[in-house]
Amino acid sequence: MNTLVAPLTVEQVEPLTPRMTRVTFTGDGLSTLETWPDQQLKLLFPPKNRPLVLPAAKAEGDGMSWYLAYQSMPVEDRPTMRSFTVRSLADGRMTIDFVLHEHGGPASTWARTAAPGDVLGRYGPAEAYRQELALDASWVLLAGDETALPAIGSLLPRPGAKVLVEVADEAEEQPLPGVTWLHRNKSPHGQRLTMAVENLEIPPGSAFAWLAGEATMVRALRRSLVAKGLPKTAIEFTGYWRARLTQDDAPTEADMADAQERIAMSQ
Repeated sequence: MNTLVAPLTVEQVEPLTPRMTRVTFTGDGLSTLETWPDQQLKLLFPPKNRPLVLPAAKAEGDGMSWYLAYQSMPVEDRPTMRSFTVRSLADGRMTIDFVLHEHGGPASTWARTAAPGDVLGRYGPAEAYRQELALDASWVLLAGDETALPAIGSLLPRPGAKVLVEVADEAEEQPLPGVTWLHRNKSPHGQRLTMAVENLEIPPGSAFAWLAGEATMVRALRRSLVAKGLPKTAIEFTGYWRARLTQDDAPTEADMADAQERIAMSQ
């Protein structure tokens, strides 16, 4: 059985752009994990100046018992948990790209000084949360901000796909095939990408859209595509982060509505 919870040890740190760093990890269980598109996991960052401590509970089923054990840990020992996308997983090594946000959250703060030998924890990737993506549709759109780049990179190359990525400026571009880069520069976050999606024409035939990035932006992109006639069931959407909020903050009404709609569509 694959180990869902285990430590990760930094093997290599590679700056990709001024605002993104790639970290390669080794660790128990990585060589036995399967891979799939848009593979998600949780990273657990130890408290500052303290060693990593993981819950003793087993991670089974939906992981709820493990999560309750995690929540029951003493605050001073409990690691900070954040969601990430696997950039690549092969030969017992897992690569994850970190956006170095200006607000300096726990993940960005850790990544700025990460060095070989540093240790994190992981929960997942879990097969139970695997998504089936309709990437064989006749028309495919992949769209997001810089936080979506690791997932988009794992989905490429995708012949014929329309790929739109908004980043801060030209320096944040990466050598990825078929990407149309949109530079934010001084404009508000998401504005350039939202306008680009609004100007798209969806051709006849089967279509699929994959959207990710800042939550409010993703909702705007989704509304635009639905208004163009794309069925909601043909859109996979994820708000990776929320402006002025962290993953520790309570969900907003819009967050709850998104979650309820996802549940309804999966039934």
